[in-house]
Amino acid sequence: MNVKDLDQLNDVIEIPYSRGNTDFLEGKSIFLPRDLLSVIYQCVSKGGLTALFDREIICRLMMADKAKWQKGRLKLTLEFIPDEPPQDATPQDELSSIRNQNIE
Repeated sequence: MNVKDLDQLNDVIEIPYSRGNTDFLEGKSIFLPRDLLSVIYQCVSKGGLTALFDREIICRLMMADKAKWQKGRLKLTLEFIPDEPPQDATPQDELSSIRNQNIE
């Protein structure tokens, strides 16, 4: 599930503060998805990428249309999306010939 898929004003993400593990939260523990995105932006602009991308952060999610917390982990990733759909760079028969060369 992506944060962008959440209701930005009504869903809640709770990330308990843990010294050393979630210092980038600056002592805060409950966020609206849009507020979490703001904290992430601030952290990235300060050069704190390793604090965000090197770990999975324990959290809970309460969606407005559900009546209970869902436990999980928050993991931040970057994704490359090409402008054009990928084309087979190497035809299957060419791959087979390369594999056969490595076997011989």
